Amino acid sequence: MQLTYPAHPNPLWVRASAVLALAVLVAGCSADTDDSAIPGVTHPVTATEPPASTPTATATEASEDPAVEPTAVIEQSGRTRILHYGDVEVDATPEDDGVLTKVTVHNRTDHTNGYQITISIGGPGDWLASSTFRLDGVAAGAVRSSTDTVGGPHLGPIPTEPKIYVDTVATY
Repeated sequence: MQLTYPAHPNPLWVRASAVLALAVLVAGCSADTDDSAIPGVTHPVTATEPPASTPTATATEASEDPAVEPTAVIEQSGRTRILHYGDVEVDATPEDDGVLTKVTVHNRTDHTNGYQITISIGGPGDWLASSTFRLDGVAAGAVRSSTDTVGGPHLGPIPTEPKIYVDTVATY
């Protein structure tokens, strides 16, 4: 017996498969998994509200104990929101074509490191865009930055007060 398939797949079947694939993807990406044993990976951090006072430089420095999660500190400078999270700083400025995002890393170790930092920028409603910044060969004690426009008007109105999420910070 030979099975034959229709020349054109049933659109309902295609849609159902897409919905099922999306559900599996979402379920597989839940925050319920414990990835604390993976070195160099941090949990997402959200920055939505500026602090009551302006932070000092010592408030943003990383802890000497790698098991302690850094504290997120948020500033506002004009239209730019600034998130300090350990050795990472993210600046997000709304522009006409998206959110101009600058990621800066401070290598406070004794050796050269590479950093892969994934951030997301959120706004009202469903407005959400992500980008991964790769900063290679950051010398010991050095600071390096990378800038990119994240999101765009295709997602809807550009957020005037972008929400900054640090999804992952990995060193290599």
